[in-house]
Amino acid sequence: MILLIALLRLINYGIGFFKFHTFASLHTYANKITGVLLFMAPVMYVLFGLIATSVILCVVAFASTLEELILTIQSKELERDCKSIFIR
Repeated sequence: MILLIALLRLINYGIGFFKFHTFASLHTYANKITGVLLFMAPVMYVLFGLIATSVILCVVAFASTLEELILTIQSKELERDCKSIFIR
């Protein structure tokens, strides 16, 4: 799952570079939530264990990666501070 997320991120950066001639990393809420959960991973590991923590992190990271990929594909111009696919 981690390799799939990394591959999708690389594809997203490639599409963004091709479309906008720069690396397009968006500041969405989902990306921020993923960052917070990664920061909290040690605490989550103690509270929930390895498997539950891994599943939570992978699901949220995968969802944020898909959201960023969809936003990058749909956008006509680069808008780094796009909040979400649902909030524009």
